[in-house]
Order: sequence, then C-alpha cells, then structure tokens
Amino acid sequence: MRGVTICSRYSAHNVTTPSQRSVWLAEIRPRAWSMYNLGGTRAAALQIYRASPVNEEVTVMDTSKVDRAKAAPNPALAQWFAGNVVFQQLVQGGGTELLAVFFETGARTRPHIHDDDQTLYFVEGQGVVATEDEIVYANAGDFVTIAAGVWHWHGAAQNAATVHISIKRPGPTNWEVEEKNWANGYR
Repeated sequence: MRGVTICSRYSAHNVTTPSQRSVWLAEIRPRAWSMYNLGGTRAAALQIYRASPVNEEVTVMDTSKVDRAKAAPNPALAQWFAGNVVFQQLVQGGGTELLAVFFETGARTRPHIHDDDQTLYFVEGQGVVATEDEIVYANAGDFVTIAAGVWHWHGAAQNAATVHISIKRPGPTNWEVEEKNWANGYR
C-alpha cells in the first residue's frame, strides 16, 4: 500500500453522525482507496471524498407504503400489459426490487419469464397468476412465488381490481415469449 494519506480523518469531511460514519467507512473510503491503489492519482481519490454524500442527510432505514396516488403509468412497459395498470417503485437496489402494481379490473400482464424467482404479494382485491398448466386466484394477504424460468402471466381477476407487490432480484424480463394459452385468459 502506498504511504500517502488521502484523508487523515473522516471528521475532515463533515461526518458527524454514526450513520454518516458508517457510510464513510463502508462505501466512500474503500472507493477512494481503490481508485488510488489501481493507479489513480491522489487528486482523483480526493475528488471521490469531496463528491461523497456524507454532507447530505444519510438514510439507514427507508420506509414507504403502497399508495395509489404515488403510482404512475410506465410507457416503456405499456405494451406488455393488457388493460390499465400503474406502478409505484417501492425499493430498487441492493439486490432487491419491490414494485407495487395496480391492476384495474381484468388488467393483466402479457406472458413473460424472469431469470430469478418472482414473488407476488397481494395487497388488495383479487388477482390471478397463471402458468402454462395452472391458474391460481389470490386474495389480499396471499403470496405466490413463480420459479425462475417459468412462463407465466398475472394481474387482476376478471371481476375485480387488484394490487400486488412484485418482489424479485433486479434483472431482465423476457417478454418475447410465445403467448400459448394467454388468449384464453381465465379459463
């Protein structure tokens, strides 16, 4: 390790709370040292420190709630849904994605496949989850998990709206799959 001091103390960067110190020790200092140890200059390492978020309010716990007023359409996803659907991003990052999806009566996804398991937690109404061979109706409080690589679709029942939270690892969704029995819908 080079014998150069990038910053002698975290207090030099206005780190005053335990949560700021935690962020500084866990995230900022290692990034700056990596930059320096991989051949970067001391100035580049200092720039990481100066641009760090430690001078901002640091959140160590975030809270949110499902709120239709915070949901919005997503034009990039509209082609993959039948019916009216709006979305509220609850959590994204850190290896987990939580997305509240509000389906109007009869609205549903088109068939798709995920690279990782997807768990749906139904918050209100009655929903439906279907694979090529099975259809499950879910009510508020129910969890349904679809295994990675399984063709499926989900949404609201024909006669009820629903809200579910999609819980999965961030990653691609394969929407370019055969429709199979999707057109028959709810059987």
